[in-house]
Amino acid sequence: MEYFIQNIENTDSFAEEIDQQKITKANPYSNGFSHDWDTYLPIRKLENATATATHVAAGSTWSSTSCQVEPAGVSASNAGIILQADTATTAGRACDCHPVGASGKTCNQTSGQCPCKDGVTGTTCNRCAKGYQQSRSHIAPCIRIPRVVTAVQAMEAVDGEPGRAAEQCGRCRAAARTLNLNKFCSRDYVIMGKVVGREASTAGEAWVRLALSVQAVYKRAPRSRLRRGATALHVRATDLACKCPKIKINKSYLILGVEKEGVSAGLPGLTVGDRTLLLEWRDDWHRRIRRLQRRAINCH
Repeated sequence: MEYFIQNIENTDSFAEEIDQQKITKANPYSNGFSHDWDTYLPIRKLENATATATHVAAGSTWSSTSCQVEPAGVSASNAGIILQADTATTAGRACDCHPVGASGKTCNQTSGQCPCKDGVTGTTCNRCAKGYQQSRSHIAPCIRIPRVVTAVQAMEAVDGEPGRAAEQCGRCRAAARTLNLNKFCSRDYVIMGKVVGREASTAGEAWVRLALSVQAVYKRAPRSRLRRGATALHVRATDLACKCPKIKINKSYLILGVEKEGVSAGLPGLTVGDRTLLLEWRDDWHRRIRRLQRRAINCH
């Protein structure tokens, strides 16, 4: 049903016409709103109504974000009758977003969900999500819980299984994958060995002990006791968990290292330290290492 209203002289005469048209119910709020329940079209009277006839279309749309009605077919120049939402039935939903946990004050008008900061959850963004803990920062109220690398995780890395602490690791040093004369000369020993097993360790230990079978000795210090046969190889638990280096059982490796690193740590055998180079063995490396041995005579 459409209404066609003409010759509106003032707001009082307009109210009388509305009464004559038998509008069934008035809005209980004292804000100048009336409601025609037969057509479900909210109508509001203007103080400066003109005598120009205005046609009101029944195609208004509701905006859930701004809590307003967007009339269809009514231009800004039209005076007289404007559609507007009844505040009793279409008022915007009140938001109760947490002042620290929420990233904004506007919530979803359907679900009431507030926009939360990273690591924050809840309808009003009032608690930390799983895996996060509360901080003292208003910018980042919830931070990810740091993961502690244990010896058990290190053992998983030795077996080639994905370490759960890998997400806390950075990239491995690119220099740890190459071999040249400078590295050959600057290390105390150069050996080829096979990792044959590991010893049991308890959680919280900083070092993991691996069983190493030394199969070839290409270089050693003058007073070194390094020989072919069984020895221990100590690796930091954090390095194993991050797979830097990546060590697998029953695999052979070329190891270039400094013996005093193990002595300073108080560990018997060999130690994979910051200056240790550990590369998975390749068959063509034997000939290459022989060439490096001949050139190493001029090492300083």
